[in-house]
Amino acid sequence: MSTNSGNKYRTSQVFMLAALLISIAAAVLIYGLTDLGVGATVGAFLLIFGAAMIVVSLTYSKTPDKFGPSESMYRMVFGAILVLVGIVAVLYSFSVDWFVYVAVFLIGIALIGLCAGLTNSKKSKY
Repeated sequence: MSTNSGNKYRTSQVFMLAALLISIAAAVLIYGLTDLGVGATVGAFLLIFGAAMIVVSLTYSKTPDKFGPSESMYRMVFGAILVLVGIVAVLYSFSVDWFVYVAVFLIGIALIGLCAGLTNSKKSKY
């Protein structure tokens, strides 16, 4: 990855730490104030933290590395996967059949891969 030092990188890490603390606080509130259970609490944590990771990923370098995606794209896809797992975990707290979880997860992974592939194909060096 190309941006792993300097003030801008440290500032982005501070944003991620703040997002982590906010996500933990929101999950504790959801657990305490609702009767959704631990699955929804973990799902809400992953959902909030993943969304924050997507937003903070826009501050990283968008130039692709020689043999892979840019740091911004890597963090954006990882955040989207966290959001997807969070959605499935929250969905798990409701009474839905198991194939709905699998379908939502597979469709989400396919959409994330499709979007990342289409976005990265325009910026490739080779």
